Amino acid sequence: MNDAAGFEPTDPVLPGLDAPPPTASALELSTRRTIAALEALGLVDERHSMLLQLMLDLAQVVDAGRRHAKASAAAMAAAQLLAAYTLLMPETEGGGGDGDAFDQLASDLRDAARSAGASVAE
Repeated sequence: MNDAAGFEPTDPVLPGLDAPPPTASALELSTRRTIAALEALGLVDERHSMLLQLMLDLAQVVDAGRRHAKASAAAMAAAQLLAAYTLLMPETEGGGGDGDAFDQLASDLRDAARSAGASVAE
């Protein structure tokens, strides 16, 4: 059965799980690795397709900004990439699960994304 967008569950894989292009930057490859890890943990599915594609596109923008000495463009894209990533991470009570360094980093990224959103809205 097709959903409203016409996709079957057996259609091609989610963005980031396909083979990277030969021109992929280190950041795009790392983003793809992160997407694969999120998928392996069952944290992403078809509902996250747009966010996953956005993450890949933003990784390309960060790389282009870096290569062309556009620091502000790279920084803005990097902030949006981190914000998209935090949307995919599950919230936990108190901002951390086991309290390890990764949990603290995820909590810090969520807090930074919220603060950045509040600053832009003001």
